[in-house]
Amino acid sequence: MFIEKGLKQEYKRKAGTLQAPEEVEQHVFQHIQDLNGQKNRQGKVAAFLAKFSLLQRMPRTAVIAVVLVLLVGFGFGVTQLFSMEMDHALFEVEYDKRFTLVHTSSEEIMSQLKSVQSQLEPGEAAIVYLPELEKEAFPHFREYPFMKVGNPILYQDLNQWSEILGSPYNLVKQPNYLPEDFTLQGGVLDLEYWGALSWEGMQLGEELVQSAQGNMEWVRYTEPEYTPTFVYEDASKNKIFVSPFYVGEEVMKMIMTVNSFTDYEQVNIRGDEGFYTNNSDHILYEGDVQGLSWFEKIGESVFQYSILTNSPDVTKEDLIKMAESVR
Repeated sequence: MFIEKGLKQEYKRKAGTLQAPEEVEQHVFQHIQDLNGQKNRQGKVAAFLAKFSLLQRMPRTAVIAVVLVLLVGFGFGVTQLFSMEMDHALFEVEYDKRFTLVHTSSEEIMSQLKSVQSQLEPGEAAIVYLPELEKEAFPHFREYPFMKVGNPILYQDLNQWSEILGSPYNLVKQPNYLPEDFTLQGGVLDLEYWGALSWEGMQLGEELVQSAQGNMEWVRYTEPEYTPTFVYEDASKNKIFVSPFYVGEEVMKMIMTVNSFTDYEQVNIRGDEGFYTNNSDHILYEGDVQGLSWFEKIGESVFQYSILTNSPDVTKEDLIKMAESVR
């Protein structure tokens, strides 16, 4: 039984007894946890929330929002813009005007994350509780007011990088086309900011929120959660990140949330669908941040590729050429 089918059946069974959105959330999340506890038989509960900082593991509020939109047709102000799929993988883009910062700023968040990052050894990561996020209107910020920060090791030897990741990352392909002056620097196992979090990581973050008593606190995160990424750089130190994520063999749903500061466009990647974004007010990066996402099937394995850059010299056409050159 697929996770989404199990959620739908449970929601329909309980729908007549639920009286309020809070009860909907509590009951659906309990069933998600029940299904997650059976993952050896039914597969992982796995999805992702992207704010285009690339994709991270989807938190329970996002899962619940998807269930409500699919089954009863409302999303509390969330509008679906686009979806694409390949085999058992689904990628959706939603617009939410609440996805912005009012009570804090990108500069303050980055200052706090960099302060923690400076205390990490190479290869270490941490979860950082940011109490000001609890005041924001965006539901994910309020319920999960923490972020992951890391000090990733840059592996110039990509054979070593792929050996650590294991199969099927030995299959991943790099772009053959690069914008002018950009060269490959190597591969990292995870992103510096906002990398993937497992259910265990989400629970650790929630425990940190409870113990911090409203003060900014952080804790080292030792679970090996990877967001494998190729890093490219030009002479001006502008970077391009290319992240191929293996979606696994079970049903996978990924969600990207965009806001009013984001221009977006459906694009064509060798005849398949892709989604381009340009964010003028990104939470974690300065300048206009461009992104491109698409599915790539290599052999029998499906990967969700994403490209991210804040280089002013890289164009949308460059990103599409990079995607089309992954062979």
